[in-house]
Amino acid sequence: LKILLSLDNPGNEEDERDLERRVGVRMIQIGLALFYIDRENELFATKIVEDFTKGYTAKELPQLEKEIATVIDRIRSTPTFFWEDTDRGNQNIYYSPHHNAIPELIKLIEDQVKKQMGQIQEPILKSLSG
Repeated sequence: LKILLSLDNPGNEEDERDLERRVGVRMIQIGLALFYIDRENELFATKIVEDFTKGYTAKELPQLEKEIATVIDRIRSTPTFFWEDTDRGNQNIYYSPHHNAIPELIKLIEDQVKKQMGQIQEPILKSLSG
């Protein structure tokens, strides 16, 4: 878990490759957090959420929301089992068998952001809460 969390060190550059890298790392982090939530290991799930929410300011909250929404939408839109589009594996789509843990993850993220940034009245992940 420590090694995985060390992969996520967003830079100041906002180029497309940086965003793609962060979303790729978020896919792995969120998938692992969903696994931990499913296994009722809130400590490790919280460590992951703390890691990917730290360093964001209230002004940058829309960017964090966009990254998380992108990942969760991808997870929700894929089956809960492994599959490949081609026999060469070039379309190996990420999946998670733990879709049922998504609402709890969203709550964990919102609670962590509120803790880091102070009390925020409206849902933080507007596009996911609902």
